[in-house]
Amino acid sequence: MWQTLSTFSTSLRATATAERPETCNCKCNLENAEMQSHMLPSADTATPAMRRCCCRTKLTRSNSNNSSNNSCNYGSNILQWLLLLCLFCDFGQAALRDVNLLVEPPAVRRGQSVALRCNYQLDGAPLYSIKFYRGQMEFYRYTPGEYPHTKVFQFPGIRVDENGSNATMVLIRNVSFGISGKYSCEVTADAPLYSTSTAYALMQVVEFPEKRPLLFTEHTRYDPGDVLRANCSTLASRPQADLRFTINNVPVSNKQLKPFKLKW
Repeated sequence: MWQTLSTFSTSLRATATAERPETCNCKCNLENAEMQSHMLPSADTATPAMRRCCCRTKLTRSNSNNSSNNSCNYGSNILQWLLLLCLFCDFGQAALRDVNLLVEPPAVRRGQSVALRCNYQLDGAPLYSIKFYRGQMEFYRYTPGEYPHTKVFQFPGIRVDENGSNATMVLIRNVSFGISGKYSCEVTADAPLYSTSTAYALMQVVEFPEKRPLLFTEHTRYDPGDVLRANCSTLASRPQADLRFTINNVPVSNKQLKPFKLKW
Protein backbone atom coordinates (compact mmCIF):
# COMPACT_ATOMS: atom_id res chain seq x y z
CA MET A 1 0.00 0.00 0.00
CA TRP A 2 2.73 2.51 0.89
CA GLN A 3 4.64 1.44 -2.15
CA THR A 4 1.63 2.09 -4.30
CA LEU A 5 1.18 5.55 -2.82
CA SER A 6 4.85 6.29 -3.31
CA THR A 7 4.69 5.18 -6.94
CA PHE A 8 1.51 7.16 -7.47
CA SER A 9 3.12 10.22 -5.90
CA THR A 10 6.19 9.93 -8.10
CA SER A 11 4.16 9.54 -11.28
CA LEU A 12 1.94 12.40 -10.21
CA ARG A 13 4.96 14.69 -9.68
CA ALA A 14 6.26 13.81 -13.13
CA THR A 15 2.87 14.28 -14.78
CA ALA A 16 2.23 17.61 -13.12
CA THR A 17 5.65 18.88 -14.03
CA ALA A 18 5.35 17.71 -17.61
CA GLU A 19 1.89 19.15 -18.19
CA ARG A 20 2.64 22.54 -16.62
CA PRO A 21 2.68 25.16 -19.42
CA GLU A 22 6.05 26.60 -20.37
CA THR A 23 4.69 30.08 -19.85
CA CYS A 24 3.80 29.28 -16.26
CA ASN A 25 6.27 31.27 -14.17
CA CYS A 26 4.67 30.46 -10.87
CA LYS A 27 6.33 28.31 -8.23
CA CYS A 28 3.72 25.74 -7.30
CA ASN A 29 4.03 24.03 -4.00
CA LEU A 30 4.10 20.52 -5.42
CA GLU A 31 4.43 18.94 -2.02
CA ASN A 32 1.15 20.43 -0.87
CA ALA A 33 -0.40 19.54 -4.20
CA GLU A 34 0.74 15.95 -3.74
CA MET A 35 -0.75 15.77 -0.27
CA GLN A 36 -4.02 17.06 -1.63
CA SER A 37 -3.88 14.67 -4.53
CA HIS A 38 -3.65 11.68 -2.17
CA MET A 39 -7.08 12.64 -0.93
CA LEU A 40 -8.57 12.42 -4.42
CA PRO A 41 -10.73 9.36 -5.01
CA SER A 42 -8.74 8.06 -7.98
CA ALA A 43 -5.53 8.62 -9.93
CA ASP A 44 -7.51 9.75 -12.98
CA THR A 45 -8.43 13.01 -11.36
CA ALA A 46 -5.05 13.67 -9.79
CA THR A 47 -3.45 15.17 -12.85
CA PRO A 48 -6.30 17.60 -13.54
CA ALA A 49 -6.30 18.57 -9.89
CA MET A 50 -2.59 19.20 -9.98
CA ARG A 51 -2.98 21.20 -13.21
CA ARG A 52 -5.73 23.27 -11.71
CA CYS A 53 -3.64 23.90 -8.62
CA CYS A 54 -0.67 25.05 -10.65
CA CYS A 55 -2.71 27.23 -12.96
CA ARG A 56 -4.62 28.60 -10.04
CA THR A 57 -1.35 29.41 -8.31
CA LYS A 58 -0.02 30.94 -11.53
CA LEU A 59 -3.06 33.07 -12.04
CA THR A 60 -3.10 34.16 -8.45
CA ARG A 61 0.54 35.11 -8.38
CA SER A 62 0.53 36.57 -11.87
CA ASN A 63 -2.47 38.67 -11.05
CA SER A 64 -0.71 39.76 -7.88
CA ASN A 65 2.37 40.73 -9.86
CA ASN A 66 0.31 42.49 -12.50
CA SER A 67 -1.65 44.25 -9.81
CA SER A 68 1.61 45.31 -8.21
CA ASN A 69 2.96 46.50 -11.55
CA ASN A 70 -0.27 48.27 -12.33
CA SER A 71 -0.16 49.90 -8.92
CA CYS A 72 3.39 50.99 -9.56
CA ASN A 73 2.48 52.33 -13.00
CA TYR A 74 -0.63 53.98 -11.64
CA GLY A 75 1.37 55.61 -8.85
CA SER A 76 4.01 56.75 -11.33
CA ASN A 77 1.34 58.29 -13.55
CA ILE A 78 -0.20 60.08 -10.59
CA LEU A 79 3.22 61.42 -9.61
CA GLN A 80 3.79 62.74 -13.12
CA TRP A 81 0.40 64.43 -13.15
CA LEU A 82 1.06 65.96 -9.75
CA LEU A 83 4.38 67.34 -10.97
CA LEU A 84 2.66 68.84 -14.00
CA LEU A 85 -0.04 70.30 -11.80
CA CYS A 86 2.61 71.80 -9.54
CA LEU A 87 4.26 73.40 -12.56
CA PHE A 88 0.93 74.80 -13.69
CA CYS A 89 0.31 76.02 -10.16
CA ASP A 90 3.61 77.88 -10.25
CA PHE A 91 2.70 79.47 -13.55
CA GLY A 92 -0.76 80.21 -12.30
CA GLN A 93 0.64 82.05 -9.31
CA ALA A 94 2.79 84.23 -11.57
CA ALA A 95 0.60 86.82 -13.21
CA LEU A 96 0.82 90.09 -15.11
CA ARG A 97 -2.36 92.05 -14.53
CA ASP A 98 -3.98 95.45 -14.09
CA VAL A 99 -1.97 97.13 -16.86
CA ASN A 100 -3.23 100.66 -17.58
CA LEU A 101 -1.83 103.89 -18.99
CA LEU A 102 -2.56 107.32 -17.51
CA VAL A 103 -1.77 110.62 -19.22
CA GLU A 104 -1.29 113.46 -16.73
CA PRO A 105 -2.79 115.78 -17.79
CA PRO A 106 -4.74 114.24 -20.70
CA ALA A 107 -4.95 117.69 -22.33
CA VAL A 108 -1.60 119.44 -21.98
CA ARG A 109 -0.88 122.95 -23.08
CA ARG A 110 1.68 123.46 -25.79
CA GLY A 111 5.17 124.00 -24.36
CA GLN A 112 4.31 122.32 -21.06
CA SER A 113 5.29 118.87 -19.72
CA VAL A 114 3.23 115.69 -19.64
CA ALA A 115 3.75 112.44 -17.74
CA LEU A 116 2.72 109.04 -19.06
CA ARG A 117 2.30 106.57 -16.20
CA CYS A 118 2.10 102.86 -16.94
CA ASN A 119 0.75 101.01 -13.93
CA TYR A 120 0.93 97.22 -13.68
CA GLN A 121 0.97 94.36 -11.19
CA LEU A 122 3.58 91.60 -11.41
CA ASP A 123 2.93 88.62 -9.12
CA GLY A 124 5.60 85.94 -8.98
CA ALA A 125 7.71 87.20 -11.90
CA PRO A 126 10.20 90.03 -12.37
CA LEU A 127 9.91 92.78 -14.96
CA TYR A 128 11.67 92.17 -18.25
CA SER A 129 10.89 95.44 -20.05
CA ILE A 130 8.42 98.27 -20.42
CA LYS A 131 8.06 100.11 -23.73
CA PHE A 132 6.23 103.31 -24.64
CA TYR A 133 4.84 103.94 -28.12
CA ARG A 134 3.28 106.83 -29.96
CA GLY A 135 1.20 105.05 -32.57
CA GLN A 136 3.41 102.22 -33.85
CA MET A 137 6.73 103.90 -33.07
CA GLU A 138 8.63 103.19 -29.86
CA PHE A 139 10.23 106.22 -28.21
CA TYR A 140 11.16 105.01 -24.70
CA ARG A 141 12.20 101.69 -23.17
CA TYR A 142 13.07 100.59 -19.65
CA THR A 143 14.89 97.25 -19.19
CA PRO A 144 16.10 96.52 -15.63
CA GLY A 145 18.31 93.64 -16.82
CA GLU A 146 20.35 95.85 -19.13
CA TYR A 147 22.70 98.76 -18.57
CA PRO A 148 21.87 101.50 -19.03
CA HIS A 149 18.33 100.68 -17.97
CA THR A 150 16.72 103.30 -20.22
CA LYS A 151 16.81 103.81 -23.97
CA VAL A 152 15.35 106.78 -25.86
CA PHE A 153 14.44 106.56 -29.55
CA GLN A 154 14.08 109.67 -31.66
CA PHE A 155 10.54 110.81 -32.44
CA PRO A 156 9.76 114.24 -33.93
CA GLY A 157 8.46 116.55 -31.21
CA ILE A 158 8.90 114.11 -28.28
CA ARG A 159 11.57 115.25 -25.82
CA VAL A 160 12.03 112.63 -23.11
CA ASP A 161 13.43 113.70 -19.76
CA GLU A 162 15.46 110.60 -18.83
CA ASN A 163 16.20 111.85 -15.32
CA GLY A 164 12.48 112.15 -14.62
CA SER A 165 11.56 108.81 -16.22
CA ASN A 166 11.67 105.34 -14.67
CA ALA A 167 10.10 101.87 -14.82
CA THR A 168 6.54 103.19 -14.56
CA MET A 169 6.66 106.68 -16.03
CA VAL A 170 8.09 108.62 -18.94
CA LEU A 171 8.26 112.41 -18.72
CA ILE A 172 7.94 114.47 -21.92
CA ARG A 173 8.85 118.15 -21.86
CA ASN A 174 8.01 121.09 -24.13
CA VAL A 175 5.23 119.29 -25.98
CA SER A 176 4.03 120.39 -29.42
CA PHE A 177 0.84 119.93 -31.43
CA GLY A 178 2.43 117.23 -33.57
CA ILE A 179 2.69 114.67 -30.77
CA SER A 180 -1.04 114.55 -30.01
CA GLY A 181 -2.50 111.11 -30.59
CA LYS A 182 -2.71 107.55 -29.30
CA TYR A 183 -0.07 106.29 -26.88
CA SER A 184 0.55 102.83 -25.49
CA CYS A 185 2.73 101.07 -22.95
CA GLU A 186 3.79 97.45 -23.39
CA VAL A 187 4.78 95.51 -20.26
CA THR A 188 6.67 92.22 -20.56
CA ALA A 189 7.28 89.88 -17.61
CA ASP A 190 10.44 87.82 -17.29
CA ALA A 191 10.72 84.09 -16.46
CA PRO A 192 8.79 82.03 -15.61
CA LEU A 193 5.84 83.95 -17.04
CA TYR A 194 7.10 85.51 -20.30
CA SER A 195 3.81 87.36 -20.70
CA THR A 196 3.09 90.68 -22.43
CA SER A 197 0.23 93.10 -21.92
CA THR A 198 -0.47 96.49 -23.53
CA ALA A 199 -2.55 99.49 -22.43
CA TYR A 200 -3.64 102.52 -24.48
CA ALA A 201 -4.52 106.17 -23.83
CA LEU A 202 -5.04 109.41 -25.76
CA MET A 203 -3.01 112.57 -25.25
CA GLN A 204 -3.95 115.94 -26.72
CA VAL A 205 -1.82 119.04 -26.92
CA VAL A 206 -3.95 122.19 -26.69
CA GLU A 207 -3.49 125.94 -26.87
CA PHE A 208 -5.72 128.38 -25.03
CA PRO A 209 -6.47 131.87 -26.34
CA GLU A 210 -4.06 134.35 -24.83
CA LYS A 211 -6.78 136.95 -24.24
CA ARG A 212 -10.48 137.11 -23.58
CA PRO A 213 -12.88 137.28 -26.56
CA LEU A 214 -13.52 140.74 -28.05
CA LEU A 215 -17.10 141.89 -28.81
CA PHE A 216 -17.90 144.67 -31.32
CA THR A 217 -21.33 146.15 -32.16
CA GLU A 218 -22.45 148.84 -34.60
CA HIS A 219 -24.23 150.85 -31.93
CA THR A 220 -24.21 151.08 -28.19
CA ARG A 221 -27.97 151.54 -27.94
CA TYR A 222 -30.79 149.72 -29.73
CA ASP A 223 -34.58 150.17 -29.75
CA PRO A 224 -37.11 147.37 -30.09
CA GLY A 225 -37.23 146.22 -33.74
CA ASP A 226 -33.71 147.36 -34.58
CA VAL A 227 -31.27 144.99 -36.26
CA LEU A 228 -28.32 144.06 -34.14
CA ARG A 229 -25.04 143.26 -35.82
CA ALA A 230 -22.21 142.17 -33.58
CA ASN A 231 -18.85 140.50 -33.97
CA CYS A 232 -17.14 138.30 -31.38
CA SER A 233 -13.52 137.38 -32.04
CA THR A 234 -10.95 135.34 -30.18
CA LEU A 235 -7.29 134.61 -30.75
CA ALA A 236 -6.10 131.32 -32.17
CA SER A 237 -6.62 128.24 -30.04
CA ARG A 238 -6.43 124.49 -30.36
CA PRO A 239 -8.90 122.96 -30.43
CA GLN A 240 -11.04 125.67 -31.95
CA ALA A 241 -12.80 127.90 -29.42
CA ASP A 242 -16.57 127.54 -29.06
CA LEU A 243 -18.18 131.02 -29.11
CA ARG A 244 -21.76 131.55 -27.95
CA PHE A 245 -23.95 134.67 -27.99
CA THR A 246 -26.55 135.61 -25.40
CA ILE A 247 -28.88 138.64 -25.28
CA ASN A 248 -30.17 139.44 -21.79
CA ASN A 249 -28.90 135.99 -20.75
CA VAL A 250 -30.99 134.33 -23.48
CA PRO A 251 -28.94 132.14 -25.89
CA VAL A 252 -29.00 133.24 -29.53
CA SER A 253 -30.03 130.57 -32.03
CA ASN A 254 -27.30 129.22 -34.29
CA LYS A 255 -29.48 130.13 -37.29
CA GLN A 256 -28.87 133.78 -36.50
CA LEU A 257 -25.11 133.36 -36.38
CA LYS A 258 -22.59 133.43 -39.20
CA PRO A 259 -19.08 132.15 -38.47
CA PHE A 260 -15.96 133.72 -39.99
CA LYS A 261 -12.50 132.19 -39.98
CA LEU A 262 -9.61 134.60 -39.57
CA LYS A 263 -6.04 133.91 -40.64
CA TRP A 264 -3.33 134.82 -38.19
